[in-house]
Amino acid sequence: MVSQLVSATLQGLGLDVIDLGLSTTPTVEIAVTAEKAGGGIILTASHNPVQWNALKLLNEKGEFISSADGAEVLRIAEAESFDFAPVDKLGKYSLNNSYLQKHINLILKHKLVNVKLSKKQNSRLLLMR
Repeated sequence: MVSQLVSATLQGLGLDVIDLGLSTTPTVEIAVTAEKAGGGIILTASHNPVQWNALKLLNEKGEFISSADGAEVLRIAEAESFDFAPVDKLGKYSLNNSYLQKHINLILKHKLVNVKLSKKQNSRLLLMR
């Protein structure tokens, strides 16, 4: 429900949404830069108590936004100083659940990951030198 609400709100503001589906925070960080997105939002239940579950906001570099940027987001929301897009300028929605595998592939290609040793030892975890 929260995912649909966030996506529809962003589309209503005229922003395109790429939904990564169930993912990890580092995977979303990678996807933001790979997609050349203006930012990212991670809906999280994480390990926190229910009252602390929320949205993690990322900038265009796939990094968590600064406290100043966070304060600006809150100011805009509280002042309702935003406009919804006209119906012919609504954002598009797409689902791309390929990023978990893309992230795994990037890890496997990393110079510090020894895939051969991991396979040789029949390990389920990747070993790093």
